[in-house]
Amino acid sequence: MIAPYVFQTKIRRSNPPVAKTLADIDGKKTGLEDATGNVLAAILNRTGGYQDKQDPNKHYVLKSVRAAAGVGYLLKVEPGRKGIQSTLKQHTGVVARTVGDVEYVALRHLIYFPPNGHTALIFAERHGIYGAISFLRPALHQVLTEKFPALTFSIDAMTTLAALVNASYSDLVFKAPGKRDASGRYLDSGSRVSIRVGFRGKRKVKDLMANGHKIDAKKVYGILTQEGSEFGVSAPIDSKGWEASMKVETGDGPPRTFKIDDAGPALIYPINGATINGQVVSTSSYPTDEQFLGVCENIIDDISGQFDIVSGQKLPKDSKFLNWDGTQRVPWEVTYFDSP
Repeated sequence: MIAPYVFQTKIRRSNPPVAKTLADIDGKKTGLEDATGNVLAAILNRTGGYQDKQDPNKHYVLKSVRAAAGVGYLLKVEPGRKGIQSTLKQHTGVVARTVGDVEYVALRHLIYFPPNGHTALIFAERHGIYGAISFLRPALHQVLTEKFPALTFSIDAMTTLAALVNASYSDLVFKAPGKRDASGRYLDSGSRVSIRVGFRGKRKVKDLMANGHKIDAKKVYGILTQEGSEFGVSAPIDSKGWEASMKVETGDGPPRTFKIDDAGPALIYPINGATINGQVVSTSSYPTDEQFLGVCENIIDDISGQFDIVSGQKLPKDSKFLNWDGTQRVPWEVTYFDSP
């Protein structure tokens, strides 16, 4: 799976907070691509990995970097874990794993810098519970804020509502609150009524948004009145305690359901089962780097018109990402994960 993140640089305490151009984040023609490369160079050439601050059995290693100049970096970050004793059965025999062994899972990350843009994008691969953005985000944040104290850096998950104004929804589910029980004696007995409003055709999420980035609750509950008036159903005067959830469909990936009051869950796009250049990625094989980049391009198609992404924008082919060893940059050391 791939989760996209928004990577932005802003002037500290600026009002309004406007993202800096990627080509010049400090007024001295320092590009975010070069600054990021300096951090990656230090991580790549570090002897040994980084230990998670909360879990001493969890480690991180930047296994490799490939770069397409002026476009982005394609990384393989490996979260690893020790402390588990197990056996791995192969067709040639059984391999034993002791508690001192570290099992690493290679996860791809694309850090993409749109041309003439103000927002970089990070496409982070996940595998089940395994992810590495919790390593990459603080590593970049620690160094960049030290090097540029006048700036703030954020790497936030791209959410359904904040990004996909072109998404559609197929139904809404409203839940009325149960009878209030101030004493708390009947926690298990309070029933709730659910009202599902389904539509024959898909409707656009942006029709329910205010100011282009936030769901308008009044519009959502207004649908309950519009669609249910002939059945005697109307929107509540006071929606406190009510819940409304929406099933959202994007151009790629399965429908996602989330509550209206949320900003939306972090977007997750499957690689296996996705359609790339008219071909479906097998659900029983390890996706290639080309297929990984293809899903990243699908995400870019979904968010075109935002973050300086233009319609039809393409990523470089896998062959355009060349091996990168960090000697092209000045290493900026990451100390966030080091013991004090």
